[in-house]
Amino acid sequence: MRLSLICLMLIVCCETAPAAEVRRVSEITGLSVRLSDLFSGLAPGQDQIIGPAPAPGVQIHIPAAQVAGIAGHFRIDCQVSDDEEVFITSAGQPIKTSLLTTALSSALAARGAPERFDITLSGYSAPLIAPNDSVTAMVDAIDYDQANGGWNALVTISGPLTRAISVRVSGSLTELETVPVLDRQVLPSAAIGAEDVTMVVVRLPPSAAGFAQKADQVIGRALRHVLPAGAPIPLAELGPPLAVAANALVEMDLAAGGLTLQGRAIAEQSGAIGDVIRVRNPASLAVMMAAITGPDQVRVDPESQPIITVRSQEFAAR
Repeated sequence: MRLSLICLMLIVCCETAPAAEVRRVSEITGLSVRLSDLFSGLAPGQDQIIGPAPAPGVQIHIPAAQVAGIAGHFRIDCQVSDDEEVFITSAGQPIKTSLLTTALSSALAARGAPERFDITLSGYSAPLIAPNDSVTAMVDAIDYDQANGGWNALVTISGPLTRAISVRVSGSLTELETVPVLDRQVLPSAAIGAEDVTMVVVRLPPSAAGFAQKADQVIGRALRHVLPAGAPIPLAELGPPLAVAANALVEMDLAAGGLTLQGRAIAEQSGAIGDVIRVRNPASLAVMMAAITGPDQVRVDPESQPIITVRSQEFAAR
């Protein structure tokens, strides 16, 4: 009687125990594909590894016939219909570019790169790794051209959840320098003051020698053209500030025979200290050549002859 009751209970349990079902879509994060990625409702202890996982971000397709074969091989109680195919995708996320550039920077520094530089990657597509994986990047080989800053490298990326990936990358580097820049727009010909200049770290163009490197190369000088604030300053754009502006009234000295004569004139040209410009005597309308000696100050060469111009005739007619 007791044996019959036990047999009846076993029969009822067997009839009501749920069979495994096919999982049509699965996303995995490990290095392996397991039976539980294909079937739900497995019996205790039945789950096991059946193969390697695809690379992060890659999807594999398992046809229904193959799913049925796997179920039969591992004695899984599951009825697989003809349309029950399975798609398995390995989860993936792009590797942080900073991880790659840090490894590349160390390798480039060991091969003679400047003390400070910035890396640019050319045509780079970040490889995918398993989510939240602690990957490392190791530079296996690198070529660096010091002449133009170009480089190419072979990098291996791997982690506990990501199989080793070999990535070939290339790009260029640009030297970083602390240089003086203008913190506001300064008008051409105006003297640049210390309050106009600040030191910043910038990416210099290849011809770095053509730019101001120190503040004292800029302070007290003047721009030939307007430059945007914050931009490196080309040395070719710097010159002495104007001491005399065209059409300005200037103090004029004339030394002759131990005597110094002073008067006023109108500058017909602008210039910096040391430049020789034309000045016009407002009384006689004579035009003379004079050297600029200071702000709105000129000195006439006593041996220079007055220049008669059409402009003088026009003024005389007035």
